Amino acid sequence: MKNLIIILMFFSSSLFAQNYIPYYNITNEAVYRLMITKEYEKAEKLYLDAFKLEKPLVSDYFQLTRCYAGKGDTINLVKYLKLSSTDVSFNPLLYVNSKKDSALFYKYKQQQSFKNCMKEIEKTNEKHAIAIKTDKDLKIKRDTIAYFLKIFQQTRKNILKNMTELTKEQKDSLRKIADASDIVLRKSLLEYVEKNGFPEYTAPGSMLSGSDFVSVLLISMTEEEFDKYNPLMQRELKKGNLAPYDYGYIYDKVQSRSKKNKCTYFSVNNMNKDCWSQSIEERKKIGLSIYLDGSSQNILKGNNKKLPWVGTLVN
Repeated sequence: MKNLIIILMFFSSSLFAQNYIPYYNITNEAVYRLMITKEYEKAEKLYLDAFKLEKPLVSDYFQLTRCYAGKGDTINLVKYLKLSSTDVSFNPLLYVNSKKDSALFYKYKQQQSFKNCMKEIEKTNEKHAIAIKTDKDLKIKRDTIAYFLKIFQQTRKNILKNMTELTKEQKDSLRKIADASDIVLRKSLLEYVEKNGFPEYTAPGSMLSGSDFVSVLLISMTEEEFDKYNPLMQRELKKGNLAPYDYGYIYDKVQSRSKKNKCTYFSVNNMNKDCWSQSIEERKKIGLSIYLDGSSQNILKGNNKKLPWVGTLVN
């Protein structure tokens, strides 16, 4: 009996262990098949495979909706369009009604099932708007992150304003003061993250501050800070809270200042071809697309710039 309990406890912990990196690597290919090669059935299969690994991101529900729109499958289109509206962090109507998706969804807009779905989503969005204003946990998270961002911007503005008539030595001195202030602020922010987690990644138009906002505060990290807080950022990356693009952007900024590593995640335009293979492997380790260069936000908007090795090292 005791052994059975131990087995059940192990199974339960494994079932709920989070690691979104394998999930991201599958959905990254799915996006490429959906948006670039228009292989809707292949993209559909990839998304459904990813959904078996972790709780699906609502933005990926919407990407799957695009697959079914391309395939002409109204039943599943409506099903996943509704699912994409279930979280306060994502509003699918921003995309359904956008110029980018107007042609894709045009033929469905006259169908009654689609009209009913749109009305249902509008009601859901109204509930989300109320929740953002009244839900204590949501409000605390939004206001806390907004506070850190506001202090960061105001502090740098106040310290570094009116520098045009100063000498180089005076400018350097003020920058050091600003940098020291940033270190104190980042420490407070990351202590908050340690206890509460990164704010989840959010899509454009959301009223919540997501990990992309937090990354603004972290890109000027020193090497020492990065080494200290990297385990925390890796934890939040695996939990699906810190977007791979944001983690990679922070990493690259630190690396570019240290000048120790020429092969980075993002600097593909200035990267020697000798670094391509290493960059592909490093990107996969953090769940960053090896197909498209850009954040999930930009990819959702349709800004799909292929990486230089697509078609040669990656197909």
